[in-house]
Amino acid sequence: MNKAKKLFLFVAFFMLNLAVQAQKIELSPQAEISILTCGTSNELHSLFGHTGIRIKDKSKHIDWVYNFGAFDFRAPNFYGKFLKGDLLYFIGKDDFNSFLFNYQAENRSVWEQPLQITQQQKQAIFDELTSTYGTEKALYTYKFIDKNCTTLAVNLIANNTGIDFNLQLPDAENLSNREILNTYLKNDYLVGMGINLLFGIKTDQTFNHIFLPEQFLTSIASTTINNKKISDETILHFEATPTNHSQLIVILAITGICIIIGLLSYNKSVALLTYALVGLLSLFLFGMQLYSFHSEVHFNYNLLLINPLFLVAGYLLATNQLKKYKALLQVLLVCLVLYVIMVVYNGYLFMVFPVTLAVFITLLIQIQLHKKIQP
Repeated sequence: MNKAKKLFLFVAFFMLNLAVQAQKIELSPQAEISILTCGTSNELHSLFGHTGIRIKDKSKHIDWVYNFGAFDFRAPNFYGKFLKGDLLYFIGKDDFNSFLFNYQAENRSVWEQPLQITQQQKQAIFDELTSTYGTEKALYTYKFIDKNCTTLAVNLIANNTGIDFNLQLPDAENLSNREILNTYLKNDYLVGMGINLLFGIKTDQTFNHIFLPEQFLTSIASTTINNKKISDETILHFEATPTNHSQLIVILAITGICIIIGLLSYNKSVALLTYALVGLLSLFLFGMQLYSFHSEVHFNYNLLLINPLFLVAGYLLATNQLKKYKALLQVLLVCLVLYVIMVVYNGYLFMVFPVTLAVFITLLIQIQLHKKIQP
């Protein structure tokens, strides 16, 4: 094929695509717009549930679900981009039956709340979704609390309807964002521990905007305009079968391992290995503050526990600089006390208790072993 033909086909395809996108679909008066809320699962990407927007218009043969949570696992350096915060998410689109089938297969509940809004508002929401889907405007960088599948759906509905969603939610009142997130992490203690160690001071801010699917569901059910509810009902399309995910054995096992590590630290080699592991983890947490665009991981006071000074302690112990080592142990103990005060105040000591206990036992044993060293 010569260059002229290639150019002609490219231009023709481009113009056809523009023409298709320019065709505005007018919704009928029977059209409905609903918010879909999907339950949680044990997969990391679905720990907090999901939000979708359903557009249904039988006369136009439309029954579509748009959601802001689509991403490509095959993207180069997927995990690196996810940690950095520059992984591109985009608007996904599916027909409702396929959408529902997928969540049924994952044993995740699905609720629907039809919105009582005007025809003009329905059309505005539909126009924004259809004009954005499949374009560069559909791309965004995900943020744990500020920009996700729920916050973008909330903003889209609010911007096109003027609805001021109720923030007086029973399960969020006077709680921090971290405390709210931890209610979803109780079924995966190890992941919960990791997330709490990774997240910094921003997650301790008091709840002030809807960022989780079930919060949106609760808010819709209690939001009114002129004393009239914006949604008259909550339809349960699928109820997940309850599964037993008791974490007691996991918690006891992790705590037991941490206690054993702490008790074995009287051995110099074990103490050095412990310092090395904690120190390397601290470099990761510190590096995330420099590397990542996720504001949730910045200003991470968990570094008082997972402290970079443990690397220095390991060096001093290995080189038998015991006077300096003893002094540093005292500094690390003070840091640990300050840390415990902070996590008790912020309500998540339970989530990091095993690691905190291991560090405390290690420091206590090492201080006892070297207490006779003269300053």
